[in-house]
Formats: sequence, C-alpha cells, structure tokens
Amino acid sequence: MNSEYAGWRVLGQEEDLGLKLINLMTPAQQKKATMSKEVPGDIITAAESGKRLVDNWGVLGSEMTEEQRAVMLYIIREFVFNMEYDKAVIEYNKILKAGVDKIYFGWIGEYEEKKAHYYVINGPTFLIEFDNNGGPRKSANHTHFMWRGRVKT
Repeated sequence: MNSEYAGWRVLGQEEDLGLKLINLMTPAQQKKATMSKEVPGDIITAAESGKRLVDNWGVLGSEMTEEQRAVMLYIIREFVFNMEYDKAVIEYNKILKAGVDKIYFGWIGEYEEKKAHYYVINGPTFLIEFDNNGGPRKSANHTHFMWRGRVKT
C-alpha cells in the first residue's frame, strides 16, 4: 500500500540528534551517560507510571565539548520549538538563563538507529524524555517523547 507519507519518520530529527550526541561522546562519557542497556517499555515519567526522575544522571553540559553542547542545544531547540513560537522563546530563554552547563544528558539502550534506545535531557527548568523502544519487537520503530517544564517553588 502506497501512501504520500511513506518513508516519513516521526521525531526523526530528535532521534538522529540524540544518536549523534551519544556517538560524539568518548567511551568514558558514554559509560557515564548510559544508565542501562535495558530500555523501558514507555516514558519513565508518564502520568500513569507515577514515577519521577529524582536523581540527575548522565553527562553534564559542563563536561561536554563545544560540539557536544551544540548538538545538545540543537536537540533542545527541536523539542521546544514544537510549542507556539512565543511560548517557545520564553522557555528557551529560561533554559539558556539557567545554564547549559547544568543540563544532564542520559542514555539507555544501544547506540544504533535500528536498536531500542532512550534518552533523557534534564535541566533546571525542564525535562525531555525520548523513547524509541520498538514496542514488543524491540526493533526501534515506535517513538514517544515527553516535555515537562519545571515550575520553581
């Protein structure tokens, strides 16, 4: 069956940039970034899960090279600018003001496009989770993401 949308990938840019960032890292950075090889079945902090990311884990922006930080910011922009433009500008400015050096990039799974993987970008003002768990077949063909802004208390 042919479709005008055949060959399109949902969240393709977000996935490609995450894979680019983990593969730009040194083996030591990859080890620090990678929490597990076992990819969760869904977004960790999904509303129905009742779970929250309490601890920061991964590689801090301050520990990244200039190129790695640039890719991480590109990923963040991809997610933020899915919002209405005025809201996106406000959120992105909050992120920059809070400091790129304080943002963590964490990984779960394999470092290859066709294999299940998951990443978390966790900053002082936001949380991004990207999941390509492949569903029951674990073939990395089923994506989800979550953006959560943080309110200061």
